[in-house]
Amino acid sequence: MQKYFVAIAGNIGVGKSSLTTLLSERLSWQPFFEAVVDNPYLADFYRDMKGWSFHSQVFFLSRRLHDHRALMDHPTSVLQDRTVYEDAEIFARNLYRQGYISDRDWATYWGLYNSVASLLPPPNLVVYLQASVDTLLNRIARRGRDFEREISAEYLARLNTLYDEWVTGFNLCPVLTIATDDLDFVQQPEHLDRIAGRIHDRLMGKETLSFDRENAHLQVREEEDTYNVQAEANALFEVGRVYNRRRDIHTKYGGQQQGGIATPAGQPFIFLFTGEQGDDYGYKDGWNDSNIFLYIGEGQLGDMEFARGNLAIRDHNEAGKSLHVFANVGKGNCKYVGQFTCSSYEWRTGRDHTGNNRKIIVFHLTEAPSS
Repeated sequence: MQKYFVAIAGNIGVGKSSLTTLLSERLSWQPFFEAVVDNPYLADFYRDMKGWSFHSQVFFLSRRLHDHRALMDHPTSVLQDRTVYEDAEIFARNLYRQGYISDRDWATYWGLYNSVASLLPPPNLVVYLQASVDTLLNRIARRGRDFEREISAEYLARLNTLYDEWVTGFNLCPVLTIATDDLDFVQQPEHLDRIAGRIHDRLMGKETLSFDRENAHLQVREEEDTYNVQAEANALFEVGRVYNRRRDIHTKYGGQQQGGIATPAGQPFIFLFTGEQGDDYGYKDGWNDSNIFLYIGEGQLGDMEFARGNLAIRDHNEAGKSLHVFANVGKGNCKYVGQFTCSSYEWRTGRDHTGNNRKIIVFHLTEAPSS
C-alpha cells in the first residue's frame, strides 16, 4: 500500500490541529501533532528576547527535526500538524526581522536549518491554510487559550506575510492552498469532504483548477490541463473600479497585505500597489511620455536588490504570472489601473528613508493587450 505524508501548515488559529484530527479520522491516517516540550531556554527568552532568541529557536528546531524523522519512520500514511519549515521560515525569521536575532546568529541558524532540512524527505503535499487577520483573531478568541490572549493583530499580520512569502518560494513538494475565511470544516461536513477530495486529487495527480466566481474559492475538477484562474481574475477586476484592498483582494486571493508588492501563494498573478510614498525622496510611480508605467521596486533601506517582490516582477513572464496594478486612493481602497507586462527595468539613484543615497530599481511596465 502506498504511504503518504501530508503536512498541514498555516498561521496561529487557522485550524491546523482541527483539520489534522478530522482528516486523520476520515482517511484512517496517523496524526502527528506539535509536540509540547519544555524548552529550557523559554524563561530566559521571555526575560531577554534578544539575548536568548537564538538558543530558544535552535532548541525548537532540534525537536522539530527529531519529530520529522519519527513520522517518516512510521509505517502508515501520516498527517503532520505544522512543519519543520515553518519553525525556521516563519517564526525564527520573524524574530530575526524584529531584531531579536543578530546577523551572525541568524547566519549560523539558517546554515544549520538548510543543511539538516535538505537531508529530510519532504512531504508528498503541504496543505496551506490561509485566513485573514480578522478571522484568525475570531478563532483564537473562540478557543479561549489563556496564553494566546495577548496575540496582537500586528503579530498575526507579520506572520501572514511571512507565510505567503514562504509558500511562494517553496518548491520541495506541491502545495495546496485553501482560503478558509468562508470555510467551517469543523461544523460543515461538506467542507471537510471538499478538502479531503482535493487532497486525494493532488496525491493522485488528477486535477485542474478553475475559479468559482460565486464562492470565491479555488475549485478542482478531475480533468486535464485546464487552468482558468487567470481568465477569471481578469474578468473580476474592472479598470477604473475602486476595490477594498483587504476585503476584495487579499481575502479572496491572499498575498501580503502590507507594502507595494503582493505575491499570492499558488496564484498566477502578482498585485502591485502604487501611491505617493516616494515623493519625499525624489521619485514616484507614474506614466512617462512613452506611455510606459514606471514602477519603483521595494526596499526601504540601502540599495534595492532583485529578491522577493522585485524578483517576482522581473521574472513574472517566465513564472507564468501576470501583473495587476492598483492605485491607492485612501482608507484602505485602491483603484484598478490594469494588467501589465514588465518589458524592462533600469537602475537610478535615489534616497532611502534615512536620506542616504542608494540604487533603486525602476520597472518599465507596458499595458497588456485586451483579451
